[in-house]
Amino acid sequence: MNEAATAKQLALLGYLGQPVTETISKQEAADRIDAIVGNSDGKDKFGDWNDDKLILFPDLFADEIAALKKGCFAEYNAFRTEGPKSPDLPKVSRDQAIRIFTYLDATRPGWMKPRTATFLDHFLPCVKAKIHLSPTHSFPPPTTAPAQPQSSTARKRRKSEFLGKGALVQLLAIVLFFIVAPFAGGLVACILALVLFVIGSSMSSSWICGACGNKLSDKNVKVCPTCRSTFTR
Repeated sequence: MNEAATAKQLALLGYLGQPVTETISKQEAADRIDAIVGNSDGKDKFGDWNDDKLILFPDLFADEIAALKKGCFAEYNAFRTEGPKSPDLPKVSRDQAIRIFTYLDATRPGWMKPRTATFLDHFLPCVKAKIHLSPTHSFPPPTTAPAQPQSSTARKRRKSEFLGKGALVQLLAIVLFFIVAPFAGGLVACILALVLFVIGSSMSSSWICGACGNKLSDKNVKVCPTCRSTFTR
């Protein structure tokens, strides 16, 4: 019996811009994911998944979010005791750390991206600013998940890159024209160069979100995985 695809597999396929149905099997979902990740564009997109999934699907990855926060708190304690000595770094209790995480979840959507910056860029500045270390400090009501940015609309834009594989193919087209022309004639050389130039042009361009500039997996993506803007067309 074929098991149904997991919620995490469906979330990943949707993130990669692939249409999915609830009836897709677990094996079929795995095969489709492997096929997407196998190409260069899919591989680049998949590289952002590890961070983006915590922001876009907090309920699905609640265990990873909890582990990330636990690690962030442990990193602070290690930094405070083993790092540069600073009288400005107080001892933070577990309850106080939870209050800081609650504050970050409510006021800084996306603070967990990238994971490597959660301590230095967010948790540590909150401690130094004495945010929510006092029980009487006013703070937003607790949330069970990071607040999501309000949905907005944006347009997809094509972005051309002047370096990379596409540019190399275009350069190859020009070089081959001068090499082939003396032997096969100008018409054949021109056709060959034109085909390669078109291929290179396609390889050197990509779709990006007009609102935040994030690179999209393809032109069929409906929602930007980074800023959550809905594309008008």
